[in-house]
Amino acid sequence: MKITRREHLIGLGATGVALATGTGAAADGHSPTEHVVEMLNANPENSRKRQVFIPEVLRVNVGDTVTFKSVDRGHNSQVDEDMMPEGGTMWEGGINEDVTVTIEAEGAYGYYCTPHRTVGMVGLLLVGNALENYEDLKDVRQRGQARRRWEEIFEAADAIVEEARAEA
Repeated sequence: MKITRREHLIGLGATGVALATGTGAAADGHSPTEHVVEMLNANPENSRKRQVFIPEVLRVNVGDTVTFKSVDRGHNSQVDEDMMPEGGTMWEGGINEDVTVTIEAEGAYGYYCTPHRTVGMVGLLLVGNALENYEDLKDVRQRGQARRRWEEIFEAADAIVEEARAEA
């Protein structure tokens, strides 16, 4: 899913109108939030960790937007069709392009950078409290360094998932 700058600005305008009129609040009462995930050649806090999304794990709510920001050249963000909830939001950004996604369904979403997937450039969105598909993501076969990176991500995400389930 490719969003043009114009479409993004129109969406932001609609969001502003919805917030101003009170129609922007989700069913759980929260107002939609905008999040940014940076696509980088190296983690700024650990330069030995190359080809990364920062943050690698992000918890959001239905109705929130996530912008995958192309900070360093050569990256994109694409949802992994094997790692998303039923009825989930699809996206595929172009190389060197930002992509903004409005999340429409609860669950866990795995995503990757197309040219750097096998070297471990992957990330995880945890949406809402209904994360029934989270454990299924752990069973998806991964190749190369992505396998090790997913293990690290799941280890970090397990505590977040437990917290979300306690809130449900």
